[in-house]
Amino acid sequence: MKQRLLVMNGRSILENDEAGEWKTQKVAPAGMLKPGIYNLYSATPANEKKPYTGPVIHVSKEIVVQAVQGGLVQFPRSAFDKVPELGVPKTIQLADKRAAVAEPEVQARSIRR
Repeated sequence: MKQRLLVMNGRSILENDEAGEWKTQKVAPAGMLKPGIYNLYSATPANEKKPYTGPVIHVSKEIVVQAVQGGLVQFPRSAFDKVPELGVPKTIQLADKRAAVAEPEVQARSIRR
């Protein structure tokens, strides 16, 4: 089943594709999520050897979806002790089927004159 998440006007709208038509399943406040259309069905499974940095955009009973540079990545929900807050950037890495969640590294900006 295809799912997508629409974030607009302060709302996040979860939709399912049923026989070629998008049907709204859930409407909730967007919170910290950036506006956009997120095709959840295009999320690729996370690689255990790689850390991923970006905001978590969707949490269901089975998966956690994170927006990263270059697309969407999905993690099994069972890998998390505590699921990260939606819309807040985090670095997530799988190790032995467990998810390690950390704050992303912040690059310092320097000004040269």
